[in-house]
Amino acid sequence: MYAKCGALDKAEEVFDNILVRDVISWTALIAGLIEHGNGDKALESFIQMQQEGICPNAITFSCGVKACSLTWDINKGKEMHSLIKHTDTLACDAIVSNTLVDMYAKCGLLDAACIVFNELPTRNIAGWTALISGYADCGQSEEVLKCFDLMEAEGVTSDSMSLACSLKACSNLTLANKGQELHAEIERTGFIVKDAFIGISLVNMYAKCGLFAKAQEVFIKLPVQEVTAWTILIGAYIDHACEREALTLFEKMQLKGVLPNTITFVHCLKSCTNLMDINKGQEIHADIEKLGYFEGHLSIGNALIGMYSKCNFLDEACILFDKLPLRDTVSWNLILAAFLEHKQIDKVLDLLAWMHFEGVAPDPFTCACSLKVYSSIGDIEVVQMIHSEIQKKGLLEDDILLGNMLVDAYATCGFLSAAECIFSRLPKQDVVSWNTLITGYCEHGDGETVLMRLELMQGANIPPNSISLVCALRACVQIADIKKAQEFHVEIERQGLLQDIVIGNTLVDTYGKFGLLGKSYEVFVNLPKKDVVSWTALLAGYADYGHGKEALMFVKQMQSDGMDLNDVTYICILKACISGGLIREGLDAHGEIERRELLEKYVEVGVALIDFYAKNELIARAHEVFDSLPARNVLAWNTLIVGYAENGCAKEALNLFECMLNDGFSPDVQTFSFILMVSGMIGDKEWGWYIHSELEKKGLFQASALGNMIVDMYAKCGSFPSAQTVFFKISDQDLVAWNALVTGFAEHGHAHEALHWFEHMSTKGIFPNTITFLGALKACTTLGFLNKGLEIHANIARLNLLESDAAIGNSLINMYAKCGVLTKAREIFHSIPDQSVISWTALIAGCIEHECDKEALMYYKHMQSEGIIPNFVTRLCILNACSSIGTIQMGREIHAEIEKEGLAQTDVVSNALVHMYAKCGSVDEAQNVFDQLTVANVVAWNTLAAGYALFGRHTTALTLINRMLKDGLKPNMVTFVTALSVCNQCCLFNDCLMFLEAMNTEHGVHVAIEHITSIITLLCRVGQVENALAFSNKLPFVSNLVVWLSVLSACRANGDLECARVAYKHAMCLNNEDPAIPVLMSHIYRGSNT
Repeated sequence: MYAKCGALDKAEEVFDNILVRDVISWTALIAGLIEHGNGDKALESFIQMQQEGICPNAITFSCGVKACSLTWDINKGKEMHSLIKHTDTLACDAIVSNTLVDMYAKCGLLDAACIVFNELPTRNIAGWTALISGYADCGQSEEVLKCFDLMEAEGVTSDSMSLACSLKACSNLTLANKGQELHAEIERTGFIVKDAFIGISLVNMYAKCGLFAKAQEVFIKLPVQEVTAWTILIGAYIDHACEREALTLFEKMQLKGVLPNTITFVHCLKSCTNLMDINKGQEIHADIEKLGYFEGHLSIGNALIGMYSKCNFLDEACILFDKLPLRDTVSWNLILAAFLEHKQIDKVLDLLAWMHFEGVAPDPFTCACSLKVYSSIGDIEVVQMIHSEIQKKGLLEDDILLGNMLVDAYATCGFLSAAECIFSRLPKQDVVSWNTLITGYCEHGDGETVLMRLELMQGANIPPNSISLVCALRACVQIADIKKAQEFHVEIERQGLLQDIVIGNTLVDTYGKFGLLGKSYEVFVNLPKKDVVSWTALLAGYADYGHGKEALMFVKQMQSDGMDLNDVTYICILKACISGGLIREGLDAHGEIERRELLEKYVEVGVALIDFYAKNELIARAHEVFDSLPARNVLAWNTLIVGYAENGCAKEALNLFECMLNDGFSPDVQTFSFILMVSGMIGDKEWGWYIHSELEKKGLFQASALGNMIVDMYAKCGSFPSAQTVFFKISDQDLVAWNALVTGFAEHGHAHEALHWFEHMSTKGIFPNTITFLGALKACTTLGFLNKGLEIHANIARLNLLESDAAIGNSLINMYAKCGVLTKAREIFHSIPDQSVISWTALIAGCIEHECDKEALMYYKHMQSEGIIPNFVTRLCILNACSSIGTIQMGREIHAEIEKEGLAQTDVVSNALVHMYAKCGSVDEAQNVFDQLTVANVVAWNTLAAGYALFGRHTTALTLINRMLKDGLKPNMVTFVTALSVCNQCCLFNDCLMFLEAMNTEHGVHVAIEHITSIITLLCRVGQVENALAFSNKLPFVSNLVVWLSVLSACRANGDLECARVAYKHAMCLNNEDPAIPVLMSHIYRGSNT
């Protein structure tokens, strides 16, 4: 009695006081314990009974077996089964056997349950129900219905449990017809009236099968429409995406006075979430608070957090999260997912740290969120740590979502080989797995691999979906394969997939990216439905290909069609303004962006504005926009850094990078690439080395693209040992890496090394391209290696590069001109299909270098008659030509052009003008140019002083040099060559010695042969030949012959016959076989007419 009533302590007390305890008393106690769910205690009692020598009877064994079911103690259950089998009377007992069937079924050993069931001499409803319930609990719905049919075939009448299980199986399999057969049976037996659970199961079955009218019909017939039935119906509506109907039903339920339970509220909040109906959600929240359900029901708290998060009410979600009296992993996951969806990365990182601090164990979803956030900031080290934890816990074996997220994380960080490795080890690869891998390759620009993986995916009998095809089209753009893109287009049309707006929009974008704007427009026009993305894709193509005005016309048309512009549209508008040079329109767009407060919501719009201003050389405005951004990301920093670099402010770009690091931002691969580029531009090896070391830490530098950039940076900085070390560490030394070395050596004047690497390429099977040939030609030009140049020219001709690449033609002109083969240079020049200003300048420079100045001027005039506008370099060349042949009028014309373009204040131009006027004898005009300089550098001073000296105004020249030294300007070697030359001409021996002394002691200028020549020449001229000889003998760095030859050359220039005779005599004494000595002397005699 006590056991049956649940007073187990009292029952045990009475039992303990029984002097003689038999099987009946033991069985009563065990049965009472089982009836009240105390399986462990029941088993202890069963074992104690056996230890006391009491033999269990059939009822005791049934109770013992039930206890094993309750505790899932299958081993103990098997022991009891063994005892039962060895007891003849028990083995045939139907109750015991049915209990065994039930025990095996409940423990999930359905094969063992079937064996026991099939051995039953008579199979009654208890055995069938036990087996059917077992299959139902294990989710084997087909087996449930098979057993039910077999049971009916054997004439066994179903009970409420077997019917309920069968209805549930019909729900799971959405077998409405079978469900209706069961319904007929239920109506016939009257179970719908007798058993409320059967009625509710019927409602559930019809609702899950989508037959809501039938479900309502059964629902109305229920004797009592309790909350469970209402909740089932509401849940089914939600499962069939009928959220509004679900909420209507909820309102009816409330009107009927039925109090919602926890599950009802969770269902209704889910409806509000799916509908984004925050108002209804807040109403339900108020009901929940009124009933006090929030504090006591975690599932409701989680549902509320989910609803507010999805409806973009993050503040409310956070308040509720903080108010939860208890948080489970689901609570944390909901708030993490909310902030992750809104890209609030810092907040997600804080939450993860807080979760870890509170000791909450992450589940697979938490791991997935963590992977997403850390991969988004490129933190590969943390991604690898999370991966390690996932492997330790064995989570990848059953969770394909987590496996896919791991693939995505590694791919996002650029570790595509690791992503591929994880992908290959996934227990199952579904379409999401393939798409994740394919998208990773696509995002990193590896179009070829995307298409290869797509073929493998189809070979694995996984048909591509819209995401796969979108990646395929993007891959075609990446590898510039329009033919392949058109093939995909045909396949898309064949499968009728143009109805998918995502695919249609991608096709519009694809043709736009290829510059096939007409085709892009044609696809756009034929789209069955157009959204803002369709319009934006169309105008992006026009913007990218320089049709900015047409793009803005589409914007107006889009607005007239009632389409609202989104953030991406404004980004494309700004691109259009860049490509069309439409500054005014860009400023208008900025105003509209400010009015709509888009900068506060979308950092990408801010990035586009920064780019717009930077591209239009308004870098200060770009920086203003950057400073005004409420939230900055790495892309914003990158864009501003590149803007400064492209506007010639490389040092400022590096300063910005330092600020970025100080602000706690982690550079991405693009940042590293930009800083390597900037470091190379200005030869800042220190920053380049820092980036190299950071990439080494992250294990990224061996990736060919970044490795190539490091090689290029070191090469541009002239640090060739470092460049070569990195080159050999790159896993895949492609053409880009080789080009970096060849070009680097050539640019830094290491021409022999450049040609060595150029020749070494072919031994490695690497074929040169235009960039390689340009580096090799520069090396030949530097060395004057005509034969090697001819060989390279032959290779260029074989590859037909001359016709397709103007830079190659220009380099060949330059090479032949510098090697003195002007005929060949002219031949190449005339064979170039498009003779640009660079081509003309190369030919003109070659003529000037080989003293064909008049021909250079002729080409200059011809160039102008062809409508080619000379550039900065062309004008400098012509100024040199004018200097050489004294054509001052042409020089003045060039000067006027330079003044008109505002270039006269630059150092190189002003120095060239001073030099031209001075050489042409118009030193007053040279002085005038000099006086207009804001800051005159040493070259300008030297040039003007040399001009005065050249035309005999020696005092002025010396005054100018002394003034320069007095002003604190650092002189160079040329300064003292001019000073000593003037002293030489004026026989100012003491001044000459004074300047020579000042060179070393005051100014740190090393004495060169030109300085010595002036001194020795002066000594000879004043009759101190012995001193000149003694002076030359003291020189440790040059032979005496070189000195006397230099003196001879100086005498020829100055017409100093007496000094020349002294120099000739000493030179012949040193080497009477050198033909240069008598030739020089004969020129001096001829010049003096003696």
